[in-house]
Amino acid sequence: RSAIEKCSKAHKYRPKNVRVIASWATSLAKLGTLTENLEYIHEALNKIDPYLENNKNLEIFYAHGMCNSALGSYYKDIDYHYQAIEAFQEGVSLDRSHGPLWLAMAQSSYDSSLLDHDEKSYDRSLKFFEKAIALKKTSVIHSGYAKCLLSYGEMIHDQSLIQEAVFHFEQAINLQSNAAYIHPDWMYSYAVSLELLAGFIESDSNYIKAIDILN
Repeated sequence: RSAIEKCSKAHKYRPKNVRVIASWATSLAKLGTLTENLEYIHEALNKIDPYLENNKNLEIFYAHGMCNSALGSYYKDIDYHYQAIEAFQEGVSLDRSHGPLWLAMAQSSYDSSLLDHDEKSYDRSLKFFEKAIALKKTSVIHSGYAKCLLSYGEMIHDQSLIQEAVFHFEQAINLQSNAAYIHPDWMYSYAVSLELLAGFIESDSNYIKAIDILN
């Protein structure tokens, strides 16, 4: 909400600044996803709609993708996620080194994988995450990649994917101070990945570590 207020104030002084409008729309879309409030998502779309025709602005492509991704999450509709991926790809065509676009594309692709349970969707998602990590290693990217690996590995019962998920959860936790308090969802998924890995390699230590995390 703070970001939205700042964008609103900035817009009063610079009403035609596309970057401000794109940031405003992106913040609204994220808030709509977080609160499951469709009004915020529609408000975000209304902000950028006048700029979509013949658009060549990377920030607008990113904002448009985030809006479609938010709609996909709200409606559990894979088509919106595909539209989001298309928007992000348009942005990437302008700048292939733009990390946030690759991460957003990876997340939308992963969200679609959770809906269609298709191996090709997961493979595509992992490639997008790998590109994002190659550009910049952050706790958020590592955790997103780890969750995708975990879901895929659990679906096809693949030990190597689970092992890789464990590694990337550990990378995310190491990069984020106080991860246990800030991101309990990471810790839960990390524990799940340890428990699954323990089943593959018959390791009591991994079971114990998973239990300690959950406690």
